[in-house]
Amino acid sequence: MNSKQTTLIRNEVKKGSANAGQRSGNSEPGTLNCICIGGWGHWPEVLDALQARGDVIIAGIAPAYAGEELTAICAHSLAAGAPVFDSADELLKIPAEFCVISTRPDHIAGAIIAAANAGKHIITEKPTGITFGQLDAAERAVKENGVRIAGMFTMRTFQVFQAARNLCRAGKIGMPVLVNARKSYKYGLRFEWFGDRNRYGGTFPWIGIHAFDMIRFITGLLPERVAALHKNQAHPERRDCEDSCVAVCELTGGALATISLDLCRPAGAAEYGDDWIRIVGTAGVIEARYNEKTCTLLIDGIPAPVKLAPAESIYSKFIDGGADLPVCSSPEERADRNVCPSSERADCGADFLVCSLMKERAGGDACPVPDIFALTRACLFARQAADEKQWKEIQ
Repeated sequence: MNSKQTTLIRNEVKKGSANAGQRSGNSEPGTLNCICIGGWGHWPEVLDALQARGDVIIAGIAPAYAGEELTAICAHSLAAGAPVFDSADELLKIPAEFCVISTRPDHIAGAIIAAANAGKHIITEKPTGITFGQLDAAERAVKENGVRIAGMFTMRTFQVFQAARNLCRAGKIGMPVLVNARKSYKYGLRFEWFGDRNRYGGTFPWIGIHAFDMIRFITGLLPERVAALHKNQAHPERRDCEDSCVAVCELTGGALATISLDLCRPAGAAEYGDDWIRIVGTAGVIEARYNEKTCTLLIDGIPAPVKLAPAESIYSKFIDGGADLPVCSSPEERADRNVCPSSERADCGADFLVCSLMKERAGGDACPVPDIFALTRACLFARQAADEKQWKEIQ
């Protein structure tokens, strides 16, 4: 948002502070107040989902850092008329149940910490830190304040990946033994800060986390160790923005995975990205391709197209009290499967199989930490493995 627009909005808020207060603290019965920090990233998907609910009010918006552009988020129909605050500290003082954080990667962790300390449940852009120190501090703040957190994992909102998840979690291909995931984007227009590791954080944390999440969301498994390579081979003007990356991982329980990332998709391609995943199990194979809008199940070598159900909103589920790894929704599948029996985390949403593997690994009653933290940590280790050209244990 330019300075003139910002001044006009703030003057209106000051002149009509009583009305602003009504919006930010005294919503109608049955409505939920949500605030937004930042204006860059995947916030449109979140606000679209919240608007579709019909019971969410954007009570205020603030930049995560001085000078952050807010024009687009202020123009969203759900946010129309929401007061704009000078800082996140001011914004976090108003009553609100939820906070949407969507900003430049180097400012995400600080916003999470501030929101958690203010007692807000959080839907956040990823990664949750571009250093291990940032990640640890953000995770600690969420845990100590007892708030819930979910990441902006857009792959989870796509029909093809939800279908693949349902097949895998229902045991249609047996135990997963090998996974291949790909993320390919056009380079497009990249801000100057994409070329600075200290602000961008790297392609593994920014884009690679989606590939790690496809694996996690569909199979329920997390990477335990990783080897990786990353390079900038085609865009020297943004040297720290790696445009070609690969990773090899060992997952929970021993399954293997490969990840391919690139920012070299042809500019003239019809689709901005090309996302697909292949899961090989002991009894079959699942292939899901977003661009083709197909999910295919291969049993005994015979490919069977899977009928796609309407996509479910992961953000709406989170608002309603679900975990960041929601259980599959079909009543038939819920009846067929056990859910994590942990008395402390009965709502963690993880399959009994996944929780059993995690407990075996930890030697006790251990359920997964929120995925946004676990997957950020995996990506930071992948980046480190690529920098050092060494295998890394994910701890």
